[in-house]
Amino acid sequence: MDETIRKVHIGYAYNRDMIVMMLPLYLMAFFYYGPRCLLLALVALLTARICDRISALLRSRPYDKTEYSSVTFALILVLMLPASVPYRVVVAAVIMAVLVAKEAFGGFESYPFHPAAVGFCMAAVSWPEHVLRYPSPQVWLVNSTTDFSQLLAGWRFTGAELVEGPSYALKAGGLPSIDLWNLFLGNYGGPVGVTSTAVLLACGIFLLVRGRINLVTPLCFLGTAALFALVFPRYVVEIVEFADLLSRLEVVGYELLSGAMIFAAIFLVCEPGTQPKSTPARVVYGILLGVSTMLFRYFGIYELGACFAILVINAFMGFFERALPGGPKEAKTEEAKADKKEAVQP
Repeated sequence: MDETIRKVHIGYAYNRDMIVMMLPLYLMAFFYYGPRCLLLALVALLTARICDRISALLRSRPYDKTEYSSVTFALILVLMLPASVPYRVVVAAVIMAVLVAKEAFGGFESYPFHPAAVGFCMAAVSWPEHVLRYPSPQVWLVNSTTDFSQLLAGWRFTGAELVEGPSYALKAGGLPSIDLWNLFLGNYGGPVGVTSTAVLLACGIFLLVRGRINLVTPLCFLGTAALFALVFPRYVVEIVEFADLLSRLEVVGYELLSGAMIFAAIFLVCEPGTQPKSTPARVVYGILLGVSTMLFRYFGIYELGACFAILVINAFMGFFERALPGGPKEAKTEEAKADKKEAVQP
């Protein structure tokens, strides 16, 4: 029971910090796309809590209002969607994430697949026309102060021109029309919360200092993806002179700054319920995620290939974690030795 209480306390602290660090991303989304982003988040939050109550009712157990993981998954899910996405898509994606991907497997930290990734993949496959095309940033907060009509337009995107993300240009063998600086700042059409790399890095530093994420998995993930893009670039630059190497590195920058790679490294791959516990397994996990993500981006049709890669690798990580040094068997053995040593001491 003490171990259960400890896990619940750690889970509460983790989800609390994750939710706090998503607030800057929603403020950026509000600045660029208007209040509809906040309403999408509210719809997702309410849907997640209703799903939790339904699950508690079906399992004949008390409803735990301090268990916030469903809220975390719902808010992460909205950040990966465009501001123009219909509300029904958000509701369906959250139901899939909470009731199917989380609760059907046992609930808190018992799920083999990342629930937010499951919800996004379902939505992307079912409604690609709503999930994979994005409105351009409107800088709503500035425009609405000079033109009151923008206040109403911020709640809808009827008639708005929707565009593909920058990864589509790379898939076609070219470079995006957006320069790397604007890509870093998030000044382009994309999911509401994954485009501003500057804000994402600040959030990642906070979570790292708080001990909510580790460096091993994200660095292995991003490093493998960067090496893959350097060796097998989608925009081919023949390296003859030093300037050609810089151009090749620019292509790597486009790969890392698009397609929610940084967002996935911070908010998805370090999820305690799906991330391996031992360091060797985390290294393998990050490397496999990097390779799988790039393969999905190169040969798939979905820009956020990291979500699909996470689901594929999640299916195999139980085997790798048991097989690699420091896995569950060794951890239990060391714990048993420590308990025995403590018992024989006077």
